[in-house]
Parts: sequence; structure tokens; C-alpha cells
Amino acid sequence: MTEQQEMWDKEKAGRHAGWARMASWLIYRPFARQIAGNITTLNGDSTIVDLGTGSGILCFELNKILPKAKIIGVDISTEMLEIARK
Repeated sequence: MTEQQEMWDKEKAGRHAGWARMASWLIYRPFARQIAGNITTLNGDSTIVDLGTGSGILCFELNKILPKAKIIGVDISTEMLEIARK
């Protein structure tokens, strides 16, 4: 197992996502809303890439504001991408 795989196994990724979801309600979600609100000048057919998407909170908030945009979440961890898809 590589160092990267040890750092992001499914159990650790799940725990991280659980904490990230809880923290997002208090800290990150308002920040993500502010980011999303500042890019409303984009048109509906825009493509947005969220690098290091983690649990996908920013993608979720962007989708609420720009439902017709193509939003792509990218993360090094396949486990975090699985969580973001939920």
C-alpha cells in the first residue's frame, strides 16, 4: 500500500467526510455560499471546476445558483469523490 493509499483509505475518508459535513454546516457552507454568490455573473452554460472538491459542498452550492452550468469536482481521493457523489 502506498503512502497516499494509507492516508485515504475508505474508513479514514468516511470519517473525514463525516467531520467535514458537520463542520460545513457551521463554517464551510456559508463560505461556499459566499463564493457561489460572487460568481453569479457566469451564464448558465458555463463550466466550473472545483479542484480538491472533498465532499463536494462547493459543487452543491454552485449547482443551486447555476443549475444549468457544468460543474466538475476533482479530488485526488476516489473515496472522497464517492462521498461527494452522494
